[in-house]
Amino acid sequence: MKRTFGNFAQTLNTYFRKDGMNIPDFVRELVENIIIEGTENPVGGSGDDSLINWYNDNPSLPKTKASDILFLLDKDRFKEYISELSFHGQDELINDLRKNGLADRPRKDFLPSSCANIFTEILKDCANGSSKKSKNNKE
Repeated sequence: MKRTFGNFAQTLNTYFRKDGMNIPDFVRELVENIIIEGTENPVGGSGDDSLINWYNDNPSLPKTKASDILFLLDKDRFKEYISELSFHGQDELINDLRKNGLADRPRKDFLPSSCANIFTEILKDCANGSSKKSKNNKE
């Protein structure tokens, strides 16, 4: 399994998508939480079909969108977002990150940082038009 935007978004979906929230709004929220607060969300104006396609990696998040997100990157904000998860939820997320090939050995005490780093690396891969295979991941 590869580290992709869709794989990461689908993994986090279980833990962060609010009741009644649709997939496009979840993708917008996910991106909103890794960019500088108060800046325009690079995927905010994207159509629902595009957001669903990116969520499903069909096709992958476009290079231009990934580059725009990286330009506005705020990893500390994403760490705070991940930190909102309960302790039990963090344990479950660690297992899912491993199971879905996103991280080999994430530790609970570093989970927010690991998730921010994983998301950043995925965005860099998208911006460069590449993706990494899970066996190379050491988060």
